[in-house]
Amino acid sequence: MDLPAGPLAERPARLLLSLMHLRPAEPVCAVGDGEVQVPRLVPAAPPEDGPSSTCRPDGTYLITGGLGVLGLLVAEHLAQRGARRIVLAGRTAMPARTDWADDDRRVQALRRLEAGGVSVHTIACDITDLTATRSALAALRLPAVRVVVHAAGTEHSALLHRLDETRLREVMRPKVDGALVLHQIFPPGSTDFHVLFSSAGPLLGLPGQAAYAAANAYLDALTAHRRAGGHRETVSMAWTSWHGMGMATAAQATDVELAARGAPPTSIPTRRCGPSTRPRWVPRAGSSPS
Repeated sequence: MDLPAGPLAERPARLLLSLMHLRPAEPVCAVGDGEVQVPRLVPAAPPEDGPSSTCRPDGTYLITGGLGVLGLLVAEHLAQRGARRIVLAGRTAMPARTDWADDDRRVQALRRLEAGGVSVHTIACDITDLTATRSALAALRLPAVRVVVHAAGTEHSALLHRLDETRLREVMRPKVDGALVLHQIFPPGSTDFHVLFSSAGPLLGLPGQAAYAAANAYLDALTAHRRAGGHRETVSMAWTSWHGMGMATAAQATDVELAARGAPPTSIPTRRCGPSTRPRWVPRAGSSPS
């Protein structure tokens, strides 16, 4: 329940009590101004004066979690739109080029990028360490970073009463601490885009996602904070499961839960994406006090 600041007035208090009594199906409710509001997804039209989706060949494009399945997918997406310098940051270093294995998916992706004229730089660093990340980026001596994509993350499914502090920190650290490091290195207004990979899981009410939901809620809040000053380049993208890729391969039950909610996993489009959505608060039917 999202309640108004300060002591509850009589009518909001009555609304709150009625919601608790009726046990509504809505997982999130906001009480205020004499009504109850609930979140809904609505089509999101891009702003007419928004930045171009074409990449600048004179800039550098940074992807955290860059050697993961989604990170490499994003790298190819950026390359197709004109990016010519891409930095892939990850926890594990790539082997020396002489030791590359032809059947390694990372090697295959890097070779595709290079064949398309992209200069690819891989760095092994802890994205949650501000000093180490600054040093690793400075050592590359590349042009200014114009786009940041924070795709680093991990997941641990557990019902809340089975979630311990170690697992909670394990899931929160790459997303939360990593996002804060990037926020400090690239403050609002310093890049063309600043993209955080969040999740639609909390909105869909998927079970066992407490730690993951908390981590992604931080990304959403950080995005709102960065945009509050007037800079609109930061976006938190609430993905569903990626079909057969990323964390979805280790948590197949997630696809079953999504299907039960009428939300199929994300598939790779052959040409272009369909219309996107954004959350909006709408009045809950019958919420006005009588």
